[in-house]
Order: sequence, then structure tokens, then C-alpha cells
Amino acid sequence: MSQNNDHIVKSFGDELNALKTTITQMGGLVESQLADAVDAFRRRDDVLAARCAAGDAKIDELEGRIDQMVVRLLAFLVELTCLFPVVLSIKDRMVADRSL
Repeated sequence: MSQNNDHIVKSFGDELNALKTTITQMGGLVESQLADAVDAFRRRDDVLAARCAAGDAKIDELEGRIDQMVVRLLAFLVELTCLFPVVLSIKDRMVADRSL
């Protein structure tokens, strides 16, 4: 694999890992917030309920970041998919040229 291909694969892997980390972070916050919300409901704790509601902004922020990351990854995959036939054509020509 060429150095450029290695860079592309590494960049894609880095983006995928960042997405996984962000999803995990958001999941942890949601889990914690849900537990607090249930606790606030059971104890009729208005202060805890308000804190849960306020924490939703961070979850919304992470959701927006995840959306952006997914769109970027999908765009990257579409670009690679569109280029794939071109790469195969070039490869076929190179193989044909070598056989002459």
C-alpha cells in the first residue's frame, strides 16, 4: 500500500474511533441522566429533575457532533466508492501495459 493510501486508511480509522468514543461518551451521559431522572421521579426531587433537564443540552451537543461525524464519514465513503471504478480502470490499464 502506498504512503498516501496508508494515510487515507489511518485517517478513516481515526475518524471512526473518534465517532465510537463520542457515541460511548453520549451513551454514558444518557445512562446517568436516565438513572437520575428515575431517582428524581421516585423521590419527587424537583432539584434533581431540573439538573437532569439541564444536562440534556450536553447530550444534544454530542448528538449534533455525532451527526456531523457520520456525514463526514459517509461523504468519505461515497468519494472512495466513486473513485473505485477509476482506480480499477487505471489498474487494468497498468496490467495491460505490462503485458505488452
